Amino acid sequence: SLGSAGLRALLVEANPKSAGLLEATTSMNGWSDGSISVVNRAASDTVGQRVLFSPEGGSALSSLDDHWVRRSKNASVVVEAERLDVLVEGWASSWTEAEEHCNCPFGLRPGLVELALVTAQGSELRVLRGSDALLRCGTVRRWSIMVYDHTDGSGLKSGRRSQFIVDLLMKWNYTVDYSGLRGTGLGTMNGFITAVGGMW
Repeated sequence: SLGSAGLRALLVEANPKSAGLLEATTSMNGWSDGSISVVNRAASDTVGQRVLFSPEGGSALSSLDDHWVRRSKNASVVVEAERLDVLVEGWASSWTEAEEHCNCPFGLRPGLVELALVTAQGSELRVLRGSDALLRCGTVRRWSIMVYDHTDGSGLKSGRRSQFIVDLLMKWNYTVDYSGLRGTGLGTMNGFITAVGGMW
């Protein structure tokens, strides 16, 4: 198990059905030793109830962004949204000793999280904006953020969202690699932005 290797993982999943499947999968594979935690929340830059949209037959592609599914038949469910830094702090507090570091929240010490993978189907910028403490404290060593090729609910095309993501990561001294992005014309981009912190 991950736990026996000294590793832990936090899986944040907004869709209740998908979260249930993740929990069942971890249990079926004998990973219910606490090393993998599944949290049924939507990571965002706002807190409270939000509507999660799912395209027909594609719950794995659920998104808080209605533009992502606007052209297809879709279902919706009300979910609880929370900032990612709050979710990570709550998770870390269950297995780390509280310590204060550079005015950061207890538990969010530099380098605590080796990798944060963000696949939020058009809400990736909202997720990062809800990670202020993680960025400020250098809690995450490496970010890998999937940018989806569409215009989001606030009117931002993926090319513009990509630039905001890069700027935000660089603001907190991450070395950013956006060579994984591919342009598809008219300011749209698709692919991964990766970033590595340089404070360790």
